[in-house]
Amino acid sequence: MSEWRLLAAVGRFGVLSPTAAGARTSMDKVKVSRAAASLVARGLLRQSQDPNDGRGRLLRLTRKGTSVYASIGPTSEKIEDMLAEGLNKTEWSALNRALGKLMTHAKAILGDAEGEDED
Repeated sequence: MSEWRLLAAVGRFGVLSPTAAGARTSMDKVKVSRAAASLVARGLLRQSQDPNDGRGRLLRLTRKGTSVYASIGPTSEKIEDMLAEGLNKTEWSALNRALGKLMTHAKAILGDAEGEDED
C-alpha cells in the first residue's frame, strides 16, 4: 500500500523529495524510505541527488513507473465503481462526506502529535 501511495504522489506532483512525498501521502520518513527503496529496486522510481541540497534526494518516475502510474487511475475508478454499486447515491454521498471529515480529523490529530514531538 505504501508503494502505491508513493508512486501516485510522485506521478501526480512530478519530482518530490522524500520529505515532500511524506507530506503528500501522510506517511512517515521510514515508510517513504522503504517504499522508495522497493520502487527503485522494481525500476518504477529513480532517485537522484538534490542539486540544491547536497544531502537531499529527489524521487521521479521512470518510464516503467510512468506506465504503471497511468494505469492507476482507470483501475481505481473501476474499484470505486464496483464498491459504489453496494450503496445508493445518498448513501455514497454520505460515506464520502463522513470519510472526508474523518480524514480532516485524523490529519489534525497527527498534526497535534507531530507538534508534541518537537517540544
